[in-house]
Amino acid sequence: MSESVNKTYEPEEIHLLDLLSRIWKGKLIVVGAAFLFGAIFAVVAINTPNMYKSSMLLAAADTGEGGDLSSLANKFGGLASLAGVNLGGAQGTDIALTVEILKSRDFQMQFIDKHQLAVPIFAVSGWDYASDSFLYDSELYDADKQAWVREVEPPKKQEPSLIELRKFMKDEYLKVDFDQNSGLVEVSFSHYSPYFAKETLKKLVAFLNDRTREKDIKEAQKSIDYLNEVIADTRLKDLENVFYELIQQQEQKKMLANTREEYSLRVIDPPIAPEEPAYPNRFGLLLLGLFLGGFIGAVASVFRYSPKK
Repeated sequence: MSESVNKTYEPEEIHLLDLLSRIWKGKLIVVGAAFLFGAIFAVVAINTPNMYKSSMLLAAADTGEGGDLSSLANKFGGLASLAGVNLGGAQGTDIALTVEILKSRDFQMQFIDKHQLAVPIFAVSGWDYASDSFLYDSELYDADKQAWVREVEPPKKQEPSLIELRKFMKDEYLKVDFDQNSGLVEVSFSHYSPYFAKETLKKLVAFLNDRTREKDIKEAQKSIDYLNEVIADTRLKDLENVFYELIQQQEQKKMLANTREEYSLRVIDPPIAPEEPAYPNRFGLLLLGLFLGGFIGAVASVFRYSPKK
């Protein structure tokens, strides 16, 4: 009696052959589950619209004025700083800074606003190849009335704000990768329309170059105006020559900015409209469904045909 009371319970050992035997007994369950999940994943894959990814490779633009400005900075750098003049050249040559501007919230919001991208990036749910036209999510946007109809809780509004649009674009569509070793920047944009993805990338780089160009031109003109005021007040001929040389360099910066199209970033590999979608991977989804269904069926078979106690 005491032996039976003190006897500890030892769990049953399950061997590989036993598992395979149970799975074989439940082979219909395994096959059925595999086909069921495969069919579900196939339906999901078929009904998921294509997304096309266009990309481009960029590098810092060569301003062509580095040597002149460098030598001038060595001679008059301290004086230029006192005069509020920047001798560092075009800002586009600092590729790390340019990448951060490209990824910044302010820049991307201005880009969305300038090119009116709210509807294409937020309300579009597909693309019709035959007519090259967008398909819209009717719960978000009424294409006939060209009005937002989405239902949201305050403080959000029916028409998404620039903050919301920028976050959605950054999370879903726009990717910026910077290789510090090579100094190259890869920018990609995904969308339902391959042509829209391509054109958006082109506009993005052009907008960055234009914005940097305008900023440098304004700074150069401000420096020129200030230097002219200093020249009018100074009576030392030697200092006048220095200030005139500084003005000449600022005029050179303005000339380069006005004549150079690829001012901040230059295109190494331009974007194209891809012919094949980047995702979904329909065949991969089908295989995943078959594998997942088969695995669930195998587990169910192991428990279904376990010895009864």
